[in-house]
Amino acid sequence: MAYFSPEYGISAVLPQYSGGLGILAGDHLKAASDLGVPLIGVGLLYAAGYFKQSLSRDAWQQETYPVLDPDGLPLTLLREEDGSPAQIMLPLPNGRKLLARIWRADVGRVPLLLLDSNVPGNDEAARAITDRLYGGGGDHRLQQELLLGMGGVKALRIFERHTGTPRPEVFHTNEGHAGFLGIERIQELMSEGLSWHEALAAGRANTVFTTHTPVPARIDRFDGLQVAHFFRAGLAPDVPTDQVLALGEESYDGGDPTKYNMAVMGLRLAQRANVVAKLHGVVSRGMFSGLWPGFDTEEVPITSVTNGVHVPTWVDPRISALAREKLGPESVETRRWDKVYDVEDEVVWGLRRQLRSNL
Repeated sequence: MAYFSPEYGISAVLPQYSGGLGILAGDHLKAASDLGVPLIGVGLLYAAGYFKQSLSRDAWQQETYPVLDPDGLPLTLLREEDGSPAQIMLPLPNGRKLLARIWRADVGRVPLLLLDSNVPGNDEAARAITDRLYGGGGDHRLQQELLLGMGGVKALRIFERHTGTPRPEVFHTNEGHAGFLGIERIQELMSEGLSWHEALAAGRANTVFTTHTPVPARIDRFDGLQVAHFFRAGLAPDVPTDQVLALGEESYDGGDPTKYNMAVMGLRLAQRANVVAKLHGVVSRGMFSGLWPGFDTEEVPITSVTNGVHVPTWVDPRISALAREKLGPESVETRRWDKVYDVEDEVVWGLRRQLRSNL
């Protein structure tokens, strides 16, 4: 399975996340490693990640964007056999090009591929595309998402060639930011001789889409002409641009047909779609019901999966140590936390005070 996400909350050592979407993605990778699930993560390597926070003397938030040195992070650069850095290329309008190198992080047994556009061969604008997580707007944000989706599939193919890893059989689009991966996969299939409709059906058959936001204003929307401008530069030469535009068009009651909606595209490119909580499912089925005219809202095929967490990440090691000491080693492995009632209140409360003091 290939898991595409714009952010990953794995560790503070690798600050490539801002909130719940990234924390969930990081926990998915860790849990997949623990369970032996064959997963490959794909994302972007942001030069500044998200901002660092501190508080001023009068308790106002202060933010800074320290620039990261990839060579100082737990990352390995993918290289060709001759030692040169492996890189992908996307054509841009006006004869420009976007190059990106591929860094690998190992999240336990799960490889995570991160694309970095700050490389020689790019002009200054292209080098800045991976400058910040959710940085900029307009063309900058669109190019980040083209790099994540289309460039991410190209990076996967390089990784497969270098490592002998089997081709992923399932592609998971974590939020609409990564939706362009579907266009790149259709391009691959059409270049092998499939028609548009055949490639679309084949791509949909093994694609899953997860949407996270219950608020329409938080969904990425671009001007349709803006998207057309980039695709006419040759991003997917075998895919008709009008079909690309139709995938993201808000062609339903209440929609704006001039806008390109990334969540709408994600839903149209996926065989299965889910949201991240039961109530979120109710909201989303109403929000996207226009895509399934004739369906009752409760029958809209968007399911819900209530998010869990990677337990070892969120349980302090001292809690685990206390459980082993008081309840035996098997209690931690089987997560029999109900047995905590066998531990004296004073001991539990004393440890809680220590943790709060450290915080």
